Amino acid sequence: MDEAKPVRAHVLSSEQEVSLQMAFSAMPLQKLSPELAGWKRVRRGWLEVRVARVGLLATLAAALVPGGSCARDRGVVELGWLFVDADGERLFPQGRLDDTCALESEVAEGGRVRYDLQVELLMTRSECTGGIDDDACLVLSPLRFACDTARGSHLDVPASEQPYLMTVRAVAVRADTGDVCVPDAECVVVPGPRTREVEGGLVTDLQIYEIVLADAGHLLDERECGCG
Repeated sequence: MDEAKPVRAHVLSSEQEVSLQMAFSAMPLQKLSPELAGWKRVRRGWLEVRVARVGLLATLAAALVPGGSCARDRGVVELGWLFVDADGERLFPQGRLDDTCALESEVAEGGRVRYDLQVELLMTRSECTGGIDDDACLVLSPLRFACDTARGSHLDVPASEQPYLMTVRAVAVRADTGDVCVPDAECVVVPGPRTREVEGGLVTDLQIYEIVLADAGHLLDERECGCG
């Protein structure tokens, strides 16, 4: 299967997130944007924003209403993740690591190579038997999140007639070649797929995924973790 090109995701800084949450909690939706009054429910959480520096209200409206209008046939999917080691100790966020960028791994040919460990979200139609290995089953191109964030969103997901199968996986992006690999489950353990409906005008929250990074030092060693 030809690998689908991932969509790059950008998220707010921690300071922007706090400001956005405070403003969102304090103001009614009608004051934030007239179009938001038509939404049945909006989760009061922090969302990914794909726009440049603009006013707070315009930013929030852009995040919640793609294209500037209430699209009843589109929804938002968001998720968070937490990396822990094999003993369950927190790595990132708020752990031993500042992020999962520029980690080091031994390689089969000898020496050590840096890599970024990123989280990827794949949405497939539950009735499609090919799953994530069949491009025809994908609702959208895989969404890959940066290695310095622990939460992200897709703001423009088609509403589902049938529930989607939401698959999260960790991918290693090799610094020297840019090659992308999905490590074996013995080295990175990710919870299984979750089935969720996406309703137009609403946020579907996949909650928090706890990802076990069991062997960061050999992630690019194909003899150990399947990534070469």
